[in-house]
Amino acid sequence: MGTASFLLYSRLQIPGRQSTEVSQTAAREAARKLTDLTSPSPESSGRIVGFSDKEINSYLRYQVSTFYPKGLDEVRVHILDNAIRAEARINFEDLQDGIKAGKVTVMSSLFTGVHEVELAGKLTAKNGEGSYEILGFSLDHTEIPRPLVDLLVKKYLVPKYPDAAPDKTFALPYGIDKIECVQGKLAIYKRHWLKPGWK
Repeated sequence: MGTASFLLYSRLQIPGRQSTEVSQTAAREAARKLTDLTSPSPESSGRIVGFSDKEINSYLRYQVSTFYPKGLDEVRVHILDNAIRAEARINFEDLQDGIKAGKVTVMSSLFTGVHEVELAGKLTAKNGEGSYEILGFSLDHTEIPRPLVDLLVKKYLVPKYPDAAPDKTFALPYGIDKIECVQGKLAIYKRHWLKPGWK
């Protein structure tokens, strides 16, 4: 699975740093759609809500970036066919704040300082459940071998966000039934609302 995933990742690469267009208007539109999507009212059920790359990145820039953990900056997302690719600038020293210090390892010596990172992943979300798989990871446009990626996830992601581990199934919130990734757009399908006690 790992080899096949990284072969797919090589076809998903986006050369260089991407200049994603963002705007306050697109951020507000994304916020409006999110409010509609998370509404428990019957009117919000049985709907498909689409988010474009521009709306997602605008929302991240103007309404989410102040909540990023220390060390994470300039997050940009690209929706591809059946995959998602994210770019960011990471200060690994800042990101390690709060993680129990230990002896110096190969990992801690490799992942230091500020770097441009790119991550490709596959999201599977249907029947009210989701999971994701990491397809590839690059540091300053150099692909990182899969064993190091697994160690990176174990060292930086899992200690702070144990429920965000790859390949772990999770329930989709707000009555979402399915999510699809199509080039440049994320399509979210919401289940039909039922009165309490209905099946």
